[in-house]
Amino acid sequence: MDTHDKASRSTAEKEKVKSDHDALVEKSLKKIKNKFIVMSGKGGVGKTSVSVNLAMALAGKGYKVGIMDVDLHGPDVPRMLGLKGMLTLNQNQKLIPMPYSENLQAVSVESLTQNKDDAIIW
Repeated sequence: MDTHDKASRSTAEKEKVKSDHDALVEKSLKKIKNKFIVMSGKGGVGKTSVSVNLAMALAGKGYKVGIMDVDLHGPDVPRMLGLKGMLTLNQNQKLIPMPYSENLQAVSVESLTQNKDDAIIW
């Protein structure tokens, strides 16, 4: 087998792994009945505040709510909810959300770092 064949096989294997991973993500997302996205191209307009208040209001009404904070410039959901610590993985290597209440759990990029002051993006 020449170098080109090995590279092609390696690329095909990577594509298969990516495809399998994408299928698992899609399967997981299909289990979520309703999804809301709070976003804006501008910083400092209250996206996190709106997200946390919406999540808490829905959880307070008895809905099972998960909030995902992917703000790379200032992931503040854990601070706003008073959550501390790092996210952990279960036996299937999936993130275990941090519980806030019986009906509200959170996942944040901040909770993936050991030092909360570490930069996630420059």
